[in-house]
Amino acid sequence: MDFDDVDQLPEDQLGFSRLVEADHSQDVVMTDVASDQEESYAVLSVEHPHGNGFNDSGETSQRSQTQTRAHPQLQSGRKFIIGVDFGTTTSTIAFVRIDPGEQEDLISRQRIQCVDHYPDMPLGCQASAFEHNTVVPTELWYRTKPALAQRTHAAGNIFDSHLDEGYDSPLDDGGHMSEASASDHDSEALPALSTKTPPRQIPSWGYAVHQKIALPDEQGLEPIHMTRFKLLLDEKTDTPEFLKLRQRTLETLNALKAARATQGGRCETIDIIADYLEPLFKHARWCLINFHDLQDTDSIQFVLCVPAMWTEKACRIMQDAMMRAIQASQLGQLENGGIKDLFIVAEPEAAAAYALSDPRYKSRLYPGETVLVLDCGGGTVDAITYQLLETDPLRVREISKPKGLSCGASFLNEEFRNFLEDRLEEASIQTNTPLSKILDSTVIGWENGQKRKIDVTKKEQKIDSIHIPGLKRDDSRGFSSDSLPVHYLEMKGVFKGCLRKVAEFLRLQLQDAKEAHHGNGEARGFAVQKVILIGGFGDSPSLHHHLENVIATERNLLGQPIEFINPRHIDSAVARGAVLRALNKENGPERKSRTSYGIICSDPFDKDNPRHRGLRGTRNPVDGELYIMNTIHWKIQEVGIVLRSPASHGPLTITSRVT
Repeated sequence: MDFDDVDQLPEDQLGFSRLVEADHSQDVVMTDVASDQEESYAVLSVEHPHGNGFNDSGETSQRSQTQTRAHPQLQSGRKFIIGVDFGTTTSTIAFVRIDPGEQEDLISRQRIQCVDHYPDMPLGCQASAFEHNTVVPTELWYRTKPALAQRTHAAGNIFDSHLDEGYDSPLDDGGHMSEASASDHDSEALPALSTKTPPRQIPSWGYAVHQKIALPDEQGLEPIHMTRFKLLLDEKTDTPEFLKLRQRTLETLNALKAARATQGGRCETIDIIADYLEPLFKHARWCLINFHDLQDTDSIQFVLCVPAMWTEKACRIMQDAMMRAIQASQLGQLENGGIKDLFIVAEPEAAAAYALSDPRYKSRLYPGETVLVLDCGGGTVDAITYQLLETDPLRVREISKPKGLSCGASFLNEEFRNFLEDRLEEASIQTNTPLSKILDSTVIGWENGQKRKIDVTKKEQKIDSIHIPGLKRDDSRGFSSDSLPVHYLEMKGVFKGCLRKVAEFLRLQLQDAKEAHHGNGEARGFAVQKVILIGGFGDSPSLHHHLENVIATERNLLGQPIEFINPRHIDSAVARGAVLRALNKENGPERKSRTSYGIICSDPFDKDNPRHRGLRGTRNPVDGELYIMNTIHWKIQEVGIVLRSPASHGPLTITSRVT
């Protein structure tokens, strides 16, 4: 169906639905591309997996109802596009600067960069690695003793109250230039800062959490370590492993709720996410000011990456948490109660956009080929399958909706922790440090070190012993002093569950492609020629080689072998791809509809219409006629209808009520 000529749709194609009284005082305009038309439609999003106001790409661009946007390709002022990949274990921020007069869709992917110079680098890391590290742990460390904590905003955020000795930050608590620092500068712009040291007056977040875990607890404090809190937004996954991990996170959240209750603060999922995003955005702002000349006059567009399987509620919570962080960090602008120019894209689609644009592989892509992109992250493994329509510019068609499974790297970390607990049960450990903290520190060390090097697909793989401070030697159990030897088969057992689940998920996606329907209704399926592996977990040698071995045994629909590809920047591909998608919205993929669209209107009451039976009409004071108020005339009601890029059928502006 097309969105044009609404009034001329045949009556038998119009659905009917009764709604509650509509309040249009908070209507906003959702646009996928720029529109010079003033045409707008009222839309109700029903059971959409990606959130309020999404289009069928899992993306949206949010603006004021009364505003119109300039042509998206030509910028009259300088602009930054910032992609946010809020991950389960690590997070990434990518960006690109667009100078006046530049055409956005001609900007190359090489221009896209990532925020780096994260504070509190891990002990033992070289400075060069710190400067170019593009990911930061998604972790928080709360100091819950009231006398040593302070609330800094309405959400009840608890920050560490001290600064490192001798450090004089040029930014104040709100992330602005202090009066002393700004006195020599133009008040209309934020100049590059004079120091190359990242600001430190921030919550205990990211790598600072790892340092605190490695150190003894401060006397009198009751620290609470929050991690994997992104899982709290996933209310659909019900596997035993996921539910166990989510329950542990909920228990930690409840402990924090109890601590905050004594201080009059609140603590819900949205508060935890906002607590993390605020210092992340403050650091991003500092980095952009310091190294990329961000100024007050520059406009900022955010791109938010969300998992394919998130519900509307999850996406709404994430957007609200971002609003708090933007307001507190002063990175970007809020407008009419929303994030100005917010563009939302599904994580697997962003990853696919970046992977398929890699010049190393783009020359090997051909129109008509089918490509499966496997995004292996910290919490979920997402997959999306595309058929290539064109290669220059790249145009693709989604042949099945994105899917995800909770079997990412954090579940592997949990398996390693379970292994340690089993091996160290009733072990003699001479230390005042609680075993739980020893395990936390050991898992972090393994995550940042040996885990990234181990390849359990090779039997000759040497497994290093695990350092356990205070462990007493016990020859009967194979313990050395302060050291836990690990056999190859034991480490293989740690990896086995996650590797098997990812492989099974991949096989299911390949089978789905074989059974997918073509646009003409034929069911002959698609032959996947290439599988592209991305995501931080995809950088694991064990996972990489295991999937390589699995794919070597698979054949596509035509009986052909399948090529396995590992692109560059594997851990930041989602954030970089999100920016790339925002640069070129018109050439987005064709997608299968995952929601229904319709026009909210008042229907003239017709007693002979079976749909009106049992309903009471309301008399209109203008014409005196009876109407059934707040009904929907559906334009797209069937899930699975293929929606082409707006470039195929003209611009579209959608008006949607935000609740």
